[in-house]
Amino acid sequence: MCGCCTDGAPAMLETKSGFQVCVKRRAPKVKGIHCVIHRQALKASKTLPVPFEKVLDQIIQIVNFVKGGALNSRLFQQLCYDMDATHHSLLFHTNVRWLSTGNVTEQIFQLRDELKLFFEVQGKTEFLAWLNNEEWIMRLTYLVDIFEQLDKLNLRMQGRNTNIIKFVDAFRAFMSKLENWKRKVNAKNVTMFEKLTSILDICDEDKMLPQFAKNEILQHLTVLKNEFNRYFPELGDDEFDLVRLPIERVPDDYQDEFLDVGYMIQTIIQKDDFKIQ
Repeated sequence: MCGCCTDGAPAMLETKSGFQVCVKRRAPKVKGIHCVIHRQALKASKTLPVPFEKVLDQIIQIVNFVKGGALNSRLFQQLCYDMDATHHSLLFHTNVRWLSTGNVTEQIFQLRDELKLFFEVQGKTEFLAWLNNEEWIMRLTYLVDIFEQLDKLNLRMQGRNTNIIKFVDAFRAFMSKLENWKRKVNAKNVTMFEKLTSILDICDEDKMLPQFAKNEILQHLTVLKNEFNRYFPELGDDEFDLVRLPIERVPDDYQDEFLDVGYMIQTIIQKDDFKIQ
């Protein structure tokens, strides 16, 4: 055993009885690292500019009001049934769940008309004012789109047969997307954000991204990219060349033998009675 990868929970990292301490007692040379997926999830909510962070806090207030009382929860559920809504309830926001923020913002966006009617009946003018504010809705919609992209990245880095090379591929592809999105947003093109585009079609006759939204989105994408680079400084460009381009990394005198071995391994793997986990 050469490495131990965990999240940042006290049970894992506690200096006296944490899991990593117990492992190092048995194998002192084991290297302990912080899970790359967990790091990616942690930085997502830390990069929001103040206007987006404020909207996210207000979303949580809305959810807590609807879900915080049994009566409100049942009334809203019945309203959603009567209006044939896509969803029939809201989800609580949970910081420790990676996909929580994306799911919560998505449901608020999908149920915004039902929420307007509910708050109108309840007399909650503050919540109603948020949902009727075009700038607030645009910020909400961007949050839905960007967290959907982050959730997709999270899911690509999980599951069976996933390895560090696949993670690096997903990471670099997302970094390229961020740069491409910045270029497009600078030209007020948000076609890559599907829900924000649909809202612009409704709210703006010119279907153009307002200046305030352009500035805020550019700021967030820039900070998000910088945070990625800060969280993952160890991912070098040529770190996995031996795996990606093996023949080019093998000395000339051994390339023929290397190709023979590679062919034999490929033949074994392709046999029906041989499986690799």
